[in-house]
Amino acid sequence: MTLSMLMRLMRKNSPFIAICMLLFGISTAHGEDLAIDLSHNEVAITTAFSGTDLLLFGATDQNKKSDIIVVVRGPKGKEIVRHKEHVMGLWINSGEMEFVGVPDFYTVASSRPLNEILPEDVLKREQIGAHRLVFSPIAGTTMGPEKQAAYHEALLRNKRRQGLYATDIGDVTFVGVNLFRTTLHFPAAVPVGDYRIETYLVRDDKIVTRHETEMRVHKIGVEEEIYNFAHQQAWAYGILAIIVAGLAGWVANAIFRKA
Repeated sequence: MTLSMLMRLMRKNSPFIAICMLLFGISTAHGEDLAIDLSHNEVAITTAFSGTDLLLFGATDQNKKSDIIVVVRGPKGKEIVRHKEHVMGLWINSGEMEFVGVPDFYTVASSRPLNEILPEDVLKREQIGAHRLVFSPIAGTTMGPEKQAAYHEALLRNKRRQGLYATDIGDVTFVGVNLFRTTLHFPAAVPVGDYRIETYLVRDDKIVTRHETEMRVHKIGVEEEIYNFAHQQAWAYGILAIIVAGLAGWVANAIFRKA
């Protein structure tokens, strides 16, 4: 049985059958190191969306002890970090730094602690772990390395506070030697866009192979209509928002006057 056949079985909601086949010694074909699939390839955001979990599952083709690392990266964009100071009873902006190439969302899961799976230099090179992410300041920044590092750390704190960068490493669970699975959580505030999921197969402190899976987060229904209108007709959306806010204030004022 090949890995592709095995993954089709699991995709058809029959993971128990596939697990039994592997446990009872039915091997996979040579030449396929790693096969990955998701329970769903998209996350649909509605008005009632409060977050969701996706199941990532996979199989390896050799009966050797391995480790798995899963990294989820959201679409990249720009982020501005501002430093505020308390001056005469007021909080004012005293500096800012803009970074480019910042993933909107980032999370990691692994079968063991990361530093037990790969050397630190490899983890840094692959940017595995939120504190190892590299963000580039926008061109023309004149701040020194120490200040850049402080803004970099502040950006990480902001992302974690928003629930967009996981504070803990998720668990990848093996079933036997070949099969593994992990649950990926996407919070209510997950940004829309195209996501990249990288799965690393590691043996003897080395990355044997990697597999890249794509998924999409998008809005549907009324949420989609509002989102598209706000981005495609930003000026009209702004005017409409002002009008609605004004009407709401007028109605509230009229109600209180009658009371």
